[in-house]
Formats: sequence, C-alpha cells, structure tokens
Amino acid sequence: MMMQNNLHFLDRKIIEINTNNLIHNYKIIKKRSSNAEILCVVKGDAYGHGLIECSSKLYSHGVKNFYVARIDDAIRLRNQFKSINIYLLAGVISRSDTEEIFKKKIIPIINNFEQLQLIKKIKKSPIKFVIHADTGMNRLVFKIMKWTNYFNLQTQIRFYQSSLTFHQVTKKMKLNRCGN
Repeated sequence: MMMQNNLHFLDRKIIEINTNNLIHNYKIIKKRSSNAEILCVVKGDAYGHGLIECSSKLYSHGVKNFYVARIDDAIRLRNQFKSINIYLLAGVISRSDTEEIFKKKIIPIINNFEQLQLIKKIKKSPIKFVIHADTGMNRLVFKIMKWTNYFNLQTQIRFYQSSLTFHQVTKKMKLNRCGN
C-alpha cells in the first residue's frame, strides 16, 4: 500500500517542447535550401508536439506552407490561419470531404487515379492540388506506371496549380535534436 502512494507522480504526464530547437532547425533548413519554398510537416498533432503551437511558432518565422495527414487537422489549421497553404496528405476520400476541402481552400495531395477522378466529378472550376509520386518507397502514392492515365485525365480537368511531391533524401543535414 505504501508503494502505491509513492508512485502517484507517475499518473501525471508532462512533455516539455523547446520550440527554440524547432526554429533553429527550420533556420538551418531555410539557409541550406537557398530560395526553395519550405513546407513543414505537422501531421499527427505535429508529431505529438502540438499542431497549433508548433504551426504558430513556424508561422511567426515566415512559414506559409504546412502538410497535415487528416482533414480535421487541416480544418483546425485553417480556422487558426486564413492565409497559409495547407496540404492534405490523405488527399480526397469521399464526396463530402472533397467539398469541405475545396470550401476551406485546402490543397489535396493526390495519391491515386481514383482520387483524381473524384475531383473531376465534383470540382468544375480551376483547382490546386499536388500529385504524390512514387520514388521507390511504395507509400500512399501515384504509381509512375499509371501516369498515362493522369495525363489523359489532365486534359479534362482545369488546373489552377498542380505540383509534384515525393519522398527523397538528397543531402544529410545536421539538425538540433533534443537540445543537442
């Protein structure tokens, strides 16, 4: 019984995030990427560090582009920030989600031909979206072999802006992790 009373502190969970490290890392990436546009991935509640807290800190240092995985995170970000670009990694799933995405000006990442067809059915005006290309990691992505279908459909959809994104490491960068 005495031992249980002494362990009450284990019930409390505290996480301390040093956002100075986050900004330090961002500045290193920004410096090394010259004039390239930086897109910050804040999926999974900014990897458990707080979606709004981390995004606010990055926004205050000039970040205007954020990737999230789920539509509810995209909507939370949009409600907080009206002028940023929000990219939804899951893309479009259903008709209602797709309508909400375009209403809130969220940019879907298109991972397959079916998602592209869903957009074509719903959205008749010009749109922004990103094609997620497979570079060998075999994640949720558009397979290069299916790109002919994409280019055939591209002539049927009015694009406002479309881009390509992919997972690929090009250089190693020394970043500040855990205060080191």
